[in-house]
Amino acid sequence: RPIRLAGQAGVRGMAALDSLTREGFSIWPFDVPSLPLIVEIYPRALTGAVVKSDVAARRAYLRMLENLEPEHADLAAADDSAFDALVSALVMWRHRNDLLALRQEPEYALEGRIWAPPEAV
Repeated sequence: RPIRLAGQAGVRGMAALDSLTREGFSIWPFDVPSLPLIVEIYPRALTGAVVKSDVAARRAYLRMLENLEPEHADLAAADDSAFDALVSALVMWRHRNDLLALRQEPEYALEGRIWAPPEAV
């Protein structure tokens, strides 16, 4: 599959994607989507307008989310990577039906495509 990734991370990424494909993962938009499914995301598109460099702003944002325990919000707010991971997981869970309805998109076969929920596009 002709995936182009830049730099050292790209070389590692291609090897990881190849390995995951051999283990049964489908990679959107290259493959016909099925579970388990890999999609590329841009966490900033999923977090909205929060000031990610500000711990208090991250904490306030997370505390506004429904069904999130305060101690989990505090743990994720302590680190911007943890913040990205938690928000991304929550957004993807909220849009799980959209993710399961994805279709293979051959027009993106060279460069790939970043998934985002409709409201983030």
